[in-house]
Amino acid sequence: MQRELEDLTNELKEKANEVDYREDLYRDLMVVERNKNDELQEAHKALIDGFEHFMSHNRATIGIKRMGELDEKPFRDVCLQKLPKGELDVNSVQLCSLWQEQIKNSEWHPFKIRSADGNLH
Repeated sequence: MQRELEDLTNELKEKANEVDYREDLYRDLMVVERNKNDELQEAHKALIDGFEHFMSHNRATIGIKRMGELDEKPFRDVCLQKLPKGELDVNSVQLCSLWQEQIKNSEWHPFKIRSADGNLH
């Protein structure tokens, strides 16, 4: 009985040591996590302050485009080269609108596949 009691006592001490080790490890991990969270919050605040400073000085305009929408500037540039000034705005807008509608059409394929010498081009 005395032997069993000693074995159980030793096992209990080992378990207590393991629990202490895990508690220390947990505390260390919590400190590291808090430090990283503080760093992240500082970086977040710095980014917000920098963005507000950037926007308050109007140094640049940030444009937002939607995926699948065309930029009208290339159409306007081409129409500027080929058309007289009076027709420029109307034709560039019409041409851009036509292409925009074509893009929305899922059956439209702007590229043609041709076979030449047994190879697809």
